[in-house]
Amino acid sequence: MKTSREPGSDWRQRRGIREGAFLAGILSTIAFVRLKASANEPILGLSPVFDYFCLALLWVFVGWVLGVFRTAVPERGEIALDRAEWALDVVRSQGLPDSHAGIPGGLFLRWLIRRDALSDRQPPGSGESSVIELYEAFGEKLLAGDLRASFRSFAKAYLAAEDGAYLDDLVKALGSDFLTSEPDEAALAEVEAVIDRRWQDWCRRSVRPSG
Repeated sequence: MKTSREPGSDWRQRRGIREGAFLAGILSTIAFVRLKASANEPILGLSPVFDYFCLALLWVFVGWVLGVFRTAVPERGEIALDRAEWALDVVRSQGLPDSHAGIPGGLFLRWLIRRDALSDRQPPGSGESSVIELYEAFGEKLLAGDLRASFRSFAKAYLAAEDGAYLDDLVKALGSDFLTSEPDEAALAEVEAVIDRRWQDWCRRSVRPSG
């Protein structure tokens, strides 16, 4: 089940849109120049001025696209590891409240809190909040900068949409319908144990033998 996108993919998508718009503008301008050189009549059938006016409008649109989809590469700490909105399509397709989109992120955030893995920011009332309330209080998103440095690479790999194991682990631990309701204490303990095992495996693989 796919309920997330690749962490840090948003800026790459914006860059692709910008590059596509700019390339379209360049190719259209080249075609315009060639047609004007070979045609004795207005390209659009009205007047030469109108032809140039339409070309100018095209570049106004290209400029607008370049401005809207700015591609500044995010700082490492700004890369999104999870957002509740990424699960909205799945939640809505099942007729569930939008708030349930925060369950996957809330479960992982709960584990981070209990492992003292957050850098600075702590959600208010994290000790007694439900998983959904916990994630809502945290802004319904998890950024790389929210984690201590030692946990960032693990979280990015584990939560990755394409090859991360997190969602598959949730399905195995809680069932394919885990988004339908808040997990109970037994389910929370099971998820915590699963993530612990993944973290321990990650740490073992990360230790390189000396010599």
